[in-house]
This record gives sequence, structure tokens and C-alpha cells, in this order.
Amino acid sequence: PRIKWILLILGLASLGAGYTLALTQDHAAKAVKTFFIAVLLVIFGTYCLFIAVSIAVLKLLRRKKSFYYKPGNFTAVSGMLYRMKQNGVGLASISILSTMVLLTIAMTVSLVAGIDGFLKNLYPVDLSVIAIWVSPENEARFTETIRKTITDSGNTVSDETSYTYYQYSGRVDRNRIEIVLNPDIFDDEDDYMLTILTDTTYEKNTGESLNLKHGEAVLESSSDFAYDTMSVGHMRFSVHRNEDAKMLAYEAGEPDRYCLILTQADIDLILMEYGIDGKAKTYYSYNANLSGTKEQQIACAEALFKDNSIVVDSNLSARGYAFSKARDFDQAASTATAYYGGLFFVGIFLGIVFLLGTVLVIYYKQISEGYEDAERFSVMRKVGMSQDEIRSTIRRQIILIFFLPLLVAVVHILV
Repeated sequence: PRIKWILLILGLASLGAGYTLALTQDHAAKAVKTFFIAVLLVIFGTYCLFIAVSIAVLKLLRRKKSFYYKPGNFTAVSGMLYRMKQNGVGLASISILSTMVLLTIAMTVSLVAGIDGFLKNLYPVDLSVIAIWVSPENEARFTETIRKTITDSGNTVSDETSYTYYQYSGRVDRNRIEIVLNPDIFDDEDDYMLTILTDTTYEKNTGESLNLKHGEAVLESSSDFAYDTMSVGHMRFSVHRNEDAKMLAYEAGEPDRYCLILTQADIDLILMEYGIDGKAKTYYSYNANLSGTKEQQIACAEALFKDNSIVVDSNLSARGYAFSKARDFDQAASTATAYYGGLFFVGIFLGIVFLLGTVLVIYYKQISEGYEDAERFSVMRKVGMSQDEIRSTIRRQIILIFFLPLLVAVVHILV
């Protein structure tokens, strides 16, 4: 058979483009949109691979005389050239079905296996209190009220953090972030939750001194950030990436997050550029682990949270919520297990369907090709090949027919 150069080039280009799309996505929303494009490119590339690329590779092996002119290799390569010409599409279908089997089962198993990590991310500490529009001047009063409520409910505190911060939606374009005050105009693909806090707040809660200067920033992020600088509005910062992500760990449930740590002077300049009242538009966060019983921890959370607000006294309160791991964890775990368990069942069912389809296609090909090859193997006996040599040739071809599509499927899954 002749090498179909156009198919060969299109196949390699399609596979390369599909793999590139799969490997370069680091944003969940973008990945969903480009996933189907990548799948179509890989499917098309796989068919071209078995129709054209495989023939090109076998012809290269045939040109290598030291390899080709050996009894076992001669018959195996010649037989595979004939099979690829006749059955390249069928082998590509087997590879695609095998990929579906592996992908479906791997995705559903990973979802179920990731339930514990999901719940840990959702409830990083025993008690988490979030309040909206708390000025920094009132932070101490909120903290003292929460501590008193914890003590009055019979709990003791450990691993405590409390701080005020700024939080906005941010549109990310490479190393540039634009704060968007009206989330309705947002494109979900580029939507990140941007948390901004001062270096003194970070130092108070972690005990680590950053010694930041004007124009310097520390970044914690939930995705890769491969730049040394970052722009927020018209301000540009040199960035040091904090891999520990100590402050980001307290922001439960947010999948796409940036936490930017700056000096107060730089934060004031950013807020001034966007016309934000820095004293009024701040959030308050309190996080701690508690040593009381489950009932005591639940009582603490319920005492803190009244009428959708965190109340200090009759003159000071803020809208917010108190998250209690003791109260909410079991229900969240039950909901997650039911949801992911259903997906697991569907995934296993589809995996079995794809597996049966793959087995039937392979079985049909082996039966039909066995009858077609009977005459060729009869010719081999007539030209003097021994029974063992013919068996060896058949064995090599069957191994290639079984494992070549599976090998391609494994490569697709790994990418």
C-alpha cells in the first residue's frame, strides 16, 4: 500500500493540536469548553495514525534490511502491512473504544477517591466565621466576641487565625489581573476569586516576616502562575510565589483563587484606582480548631450565627455565616457520597458497555481475518516455512493487533 501523505500530515497535526489543548489548560471552565475539541482532534488523528502513519512506519522497517530480512520479521511486517491496509479503520476504532473504557473508569474512580480531599478543602478547620463589610477597626471586637462565645460553649481554641481582607472578582489574562466590580459582565473562563491582604496580616497569622517593599508582592494561587511580575490595574509588582499557600487554605470551596499579599500603601493605591472605599468594603475571617464535644461545637456555631448575621452587640453586627465542621460535615459527606456514588455507577456501567463493544470488535476482527489469512498461511507452508515459524508469525501479528490499539489508548489517557 502507498503512504497517504496528506492523511499522515493531518493525523500528526491533529494529534499534536489535541495533545497541546489537553496539556496547556489550567482553568476548569476553559478545560470543559476545549475538552470536546481536543477529543475530536484526537479521534481524527487516531484514525489517520492507523491508516497512514502505521503504514509509513512499517515501510521504514521494511527498508531497514538488517531488520526486515529475517524470517520472523519479514513475515510479520509484510502481514501487518496487509492488515493495516485492510483494517486500519477497525484498529483505530478499537483504540478509541479502549480509550473510552480507560477514561470513563479512571474519571469515576478518581471522583470517588477524591471525596475526602473535597471535604477537607470544604472544611479545613472546625469553626470558620465569615463576615461582610467589617472595617479593620472593628476586627478586634469581632474576634473577642467569637472567643468569648467559644469559651462560654465549653470549647477551647487552637490553630487560631483572624484577619480582615479585600475580596473581588478578577479577570486574569496571563500575568495581568483586572478587578471587576460588576460580576455580571464576567466571562467565566477568566473568572478568579481575588483575595488581597496586607503583609502585616500575613505576618500576624503565620509568624513569618515578609519585609515587602513598594512594588513587591507574594502570591498564593490554586493554579500555576509562571511569571515573575503581575499587574493589577495600572500597578505592576514583582511576584514571589508562596508554595505553602497558608492563607489560601482557609478559603474553603473556591476552586479558582488568587491570594495577593501587599503592603497597605500598595493596596490603598489599587483601591483608589478602582474607586473602592477600603475601610467599608472589607471582609472578616476567623478560623480555629476546637477541642470541645460535637454538641459544644455545634452550640458555639449556632450562638454566633443569628438572623443571617454575626452579632457583636446591639450596635455592631455584620452579615455573615458560621461554618461548623461538627454540624455540617456529615451532611456534606452524605451528599457528596450520594452524588459521586451515582456518577461512579454510571461510569462503571458505561465502562462495561465500552469494554463489551471493544471485545466484540476484536473478536469479530480475529474471526473474520482468521478465515481471510488461512490461504496466506497455507502458502507459507508450501514455500517451506515450518509450523513453528508460522505460529510465531501469527503470534506476533495477534500481539500487535491486540496491544497496538491499547498502547495508543494508554498514551491518550496519560496525556
